Amino acid sequence: MGRPRIYDEPRVTTALRLTPAMRDELKRRAGDRGVSVNQLVVAALAEFLAEHRSTNGRRR
Repeated sequence: MGRPRIYDEPRVTTALRLTPAMRDELKRRAGDRGVSVNQLVVAALAEFLAEHRSTNGRRR
């Protein structure tokens, strides 16, 4: 049995290569916020993408 679905849209799995220090800091910061590492990374990436999105497809 898999994990319960918490998102409305489909998701894909993507591997990242992090240094051990980066992984440890992500785990610590996610724990401090009471979220999973995945939730923290997805939120940070969504914020980054929103900041760099434009109406005509070019970077600001």
